[in-house]
Amino acid sequence: MSLDADYSRLETELRKLNEFGSIMMLLGWDEEVNLPPESGALRAAQHGALAAAVHRESVSPSLGDLIRRLHDRIGELSPQRRAVVAWAHRDFREATALPQELVERRARLGSESCLAWRKAREAKDFKAFAPWLEKQVAITHEVAGHLGKSGAAVYDWCIDRHDPGLDAAFVGEIFGRLRAGLIPLTREILAAQSPAEAKRYPDCDDAAQLAFCREITGALGFDYSRGRIDRSTHPFCAGDARDCRLTTRFAADNPVDGLFSAIHEAGHGMYAQGLPADHAGDALGRDAGMGVHESQSRLWENQVARSGAFWRWCAPKLHAAFPAWSPGESPESLARRMNAAAHTIIRVDADEATYNQHILLRFDLERRLLDGSLKVRDLPEAWAEQSRELLGIAPAHDGEGVLQDIHWSWGEFGYFPSYTIGNMIAAALWETFTRDRPSWQDEFARGDFAPLLAFLRDRVHRHGRIADARELCKQATGADLAPEALLRHLRSRYLGGAI
Repeated sequence: MSLDADYSRLETELRKLNEFGSIMMLLGWDEEVNLPPESGALRAAQHGALAAAVHRESVSPSLGDLIRRLHDRIGELSPQRRAVVAWAHRDFREATALPQELVERRARLGSESCLAWRKAREAKDFKAFAPWLEKQVAITHEVAGHLGKSGAAVYDWCIDRHDPGLDAAFVGEIFGRLRAGLIPLTREILAAQSPAEAKRYPDCDDAAQLAFCREITGALGFDYSRGRIDRSTHPFCAGDARDCRLTTRFAADNPVDGLFSAIHEAGHGMYAQGLPADHAGDALGRDAGMGVHESQSRLWENQVARSGAFWRWCAPKLHAAFPAWSPGESPESLARRMNAAAHTIIRVDADEATYNQHILLRFDLERRLLDGSLKVRDLPEAWAEQSRELLGIAPAHDGEGVLQDIHWSWGEFGYFPSYTIGNMIAAALWETFTRDRPSWQDEFARGDFAPLLAFLRDRVHRHGRIADARELCKQATGADLAPEALLRHLRSRYLGGAI
């Protein structure tokens, strides 16, 4: 068979695997949005059965022969096709290294432990969740072991799984540089803040909040002809360019809380929708990793939605949707309030200035969890200690401490660093965009966000997974992945008056 014919067949096989993945996405989305409370056991079984079926397809001998033939002739392919074959080869090697029973067991565990996490968080009882977290740590080691990883290399695998090409040493190095600059900068920012006025407002109807979030995120550029938005316990985005699902959360007395969550997830969604749909399933249609993904969500949430120009456009819409909420407050006042800084105990409530301390905390703890130097049973105490050191406050109970995030219940160790990696990339992208487009404030103020989306489509989205986070950052901004642009952004916004 010719090289072109083999490559065409590979594209067909990868699309088929991707269709299975899209079904798994819908199962997970439905579990978070619609699943009846007593149906969790069935859903766990469904996850396991489908994961096993997908694994059987992904390790078929005929697919392996096809990938090996192409990989043997990889030098004859174009750079784009080389990337597709290289990633297919890597994915196949990893899939064949894992027993089907382990794949199925891991999928069931993710569903079961997530349900246990929800109950434990509601009860503020870490001891109830600890056995499930121990299982997630153990199965992560088991999976990594089949891939030839042990000891400290297990966490390297976790990071590479989310951000290909990165490891704990590199992340630790750039996080160390960030921490050295961020801690004194945060103290300076907090010292310059005026005390925030505590305000409460009349209840804001959930349906009205959902409609408002849909209106704003649609105006930013999320395409609702290929997506939707719903409510869930923990906001997330799932899907691809053809079907992308967003969720957000609501606070009855603060519609802005749900709005920022929706904008964050819409940033993920616009990235997903900007990836080449005709390459869904292969490297040209896959994201470059979660750090790059988070750069898109964090840029829209922070650099855009906390800007004064955004609020000159959005404030009238907010007042029209919720007349009793902050009546008559000027866009300038709203923008200042959206940029107020204070240490908070909950990561998703944190402002730009203090958010990354939450990630530094989690990076240290999960690295120690995975290398065995921190036991699961000791996690609440270690969490409180790190929280006092980094934030100056400690959680009052497990619900606002070690149980506040969903990620570990899914076994997603190594994901948390992606948020701060994303913040670094977002700041570098923002510097580049605003330098090259001095008219951006006038455009935002009249609700024209198309130039920014076009910039991101060109610099990030269209490239798929051809380059990793570091190379993509260099190509898009001219600079390596580093903390300096983020520190400059925070100093400018909070101390330089550049809202």
